[in-house]
Amino acid sequence: MSPVLKRIYQLLLIVLVQAAILFLCAGSLTWAAGWWYVGLYLALLLAASFKMIPNHPEVIAARSRGAEGARPWVCWRWRVWMSAGT
Repeated sequence: MSPVLKRIYQLLLIVLVQAAILFLCAGSLTWAAGWWYVGLYLALLLAASFKMIPNHPEVIAARSRGAEGARPWVCWRWRVWMSAGT
């Protein structure tokens, strides 16, 4: 799998997890502000992707690998912590 495709899958998973947490906390899927947030988030990711993929694929490849020398659980803990918004 190419690093760019791997990073796209990582970002989509992060968006899905954040949306699930958001709507679980809201208690409803009919929360309009939550859908606006998720839609805006996806639109901004798409816009950034159109800029980054053709111009800086090496940056995307580096970010898909994570930090060199870091323990795997540290990387996952960091991702969970950042997706929680703390």
